[in-house]
Amino acid sequence: MKSGILPWFLIAAVVAIGAVASLVSSDAPEEVTPRQISYFRIATASPSGTYFPVGQLLAALISGPAESYCGEGGPCGVPGVIGLAEVSEGSVANLRAVNAGLVESGLAQGDLVDSAVRGVGRFANEQRMRGIRAVANLYFERFHLVAAPDSGIGQVSDLAGKRLSIDRKGSGSYAEGMALLKAFGLSDRDVELFYEPPGKAAELLAAGRLDAIFFVGGYPAVSISELAREHAVRLVPLAGPQIDQMMRDNRFLIADVIPGGSYVSEDNAVPTLSVGAQWIVNAGLDEERVYQVTRALWDERNRSAWRGAHERAAEITSRSALAGITIPLHAGALRYYREVGLLPVVEIPSPDRAD
Repeated sequence: MKSGILPWFLIAAVVAIGAVASLVSSDAPEEVTPRQISYFRIATASPSGTYFPVGQLLAALISGPAESYCGEGGPCGVPGVIGLAEVSEGSVANLRAVNAGLVESGLAQGDLVDSAVRGVGRFANEQRMRGIRAVANLYFERFHLVAAPDSGIGQVSDLAGKRLSIDRKGSGSYAEGMALLKAFGLSDRDVELFYEPPGKAAELLAAGRLDAIFFVGGYPAVSISELAREHAVRLVPLAGPQIDQMMRDNRFLIADVIPGGSYVSEDNAVPTLSVGAQWIVNAGLDEERVYQVTRALWDERNRSAWRGAHERAAEITSRSALAGITIPLHAGALRYYREVGLLPVVEIPSPDRAD
């Protein structure tokens, strides 16, 4: 596909095939036909990060049996819908793909969502992405700056002259990594930059071909957990006046920590920054479909599916569903939040605002 969206991972494909088979089996109601099956794709990021496993969970939750809203012994999904988690280049690529209608939905960092819709910052040279609407804030992603213990990197300024990977250029990590370097007076002339996804970057760090890795994601990230089990690594603290200035310049960034014990090599909590991970959809999607997807996301009967799925799943609650969302909600999501009392009855915010 275009805009960095790659075919869905094998697991998602197997789930989809099984679901299709059940919908067209002899036990299915007569009115159900293959023509009534629809796919709801969720663009995520690299399988070695957090977006992909979270996207897989979301896909499972919204996938529903054709005969009823809530399947027997399974998640309460959307009838006739099969969710698919797709590997992608990350937030920036997902925003472009969702805006263009190349995929139904995607996960993206809250600051980048806002910038894309307003046409500022990273997207200042592009047309404003008026085709994007919000479904929910899911959880908060932490900034990770991971260094080899013998690299001499104890703070961000020590990256000068070092080899650093900041993820693919279509990712939110890349955008935030460049902003972090700029805050400390560094550029690609001062640091030897690599553009590898976290999994590949971890391999290069282990092989001594990188000094540090930067990415934004929920903890524990699979790639860093695996790296830390075999090699000593250091989480570099992100604190000080430059970090304070970044938060003043970007209202979406908040002071946070990566708790001690998140990775084998780190016993103590490490100060860092975080930003919300949001689920976005194309504005042209059917209102009823997005309403049903939003309802499935927050249905209490689905909470058991979250437990044990991923550590970040515990953070995904309706209490923070609207935290940090500055763009218009999709009409279907808005209808749901009004229905359950999370929003007053107000008009949908205009995507044309320029503030």
